[in-house]
Amino acid sequence: MHREYSKTPTKLSRLETLREWIPWSRSQDAAQAYGDEAPQRLELPGPGQGTAGGPGHTQSAFEDLAALPRDPGAALRAIEADLHRQMDNAENTKGNRRPSVNKPWLFAYLGGMLQESVDPRTTAFLYRVAARIPGTEVVPDAVDATGRHGVAIALDGGAADRQQWIFDKKTYAFLGFRDVTREDTAIGKAGSVIQTTAVLQRAVVDRVGEDPRG
Repeated sequence: MHREYSKTPTKLSRLETLREWIPWSRSQDAAQAYGDEAPQRLELPGPGQGTAGGPGHTQSAFEDLAALPRDPGAALRAIEADLHRQMDNAENTKGNRRPSVNKPWLFAYLGGMLQESVDPRTTAFLYRVAARIPGTEVVPDAVDATGRHGVAIALDGGAADRQQWIFDKKTYAFLGFRDVTREDTAIGKAGSVIQTTAVLQRAVVDRVGEDPRG
């Protein structure tokens, strides 16, 4: 799948356009390109390696999403189990005590799947999964990087911030991501936007690097 979205750097100086090609299987390559640059191919981590999710990270394949149970509660348990497996197998945790899977990691994992979803039915399902993470809240009105208003699922992060996944209020199509401060910081007053994205286009293409715009 080809995806294009706008993303603001940490200081919100300007919008950047990032195009990503997300494979169906981990046996295929991924790619990304900023602006009109040539696509740069990326290797996905193998099963149990690395982490999945987070804004702007093409790290999980469609087959991971397709393998989830259709019940939101069961899907969340499967995601948590997968994160545990990744912790067990990651090079930096071998021989050490495994860190616990926390709520922000689960939230980031769901965010990665949201960004890699094609249709609103899938994103609506992931909205229900994310809402089951303890501590999440519904934000009735949230704004993405292009000014579109939607409803968001939010979770407080570990650095005095609040992360929000924003959806269309009617279709629950995924619109983008926003991270805001929960208290006054060097960046700005409480409620200041740290990072924001907006998904501009999604399309299914035949191969990595193909541009659906022609």
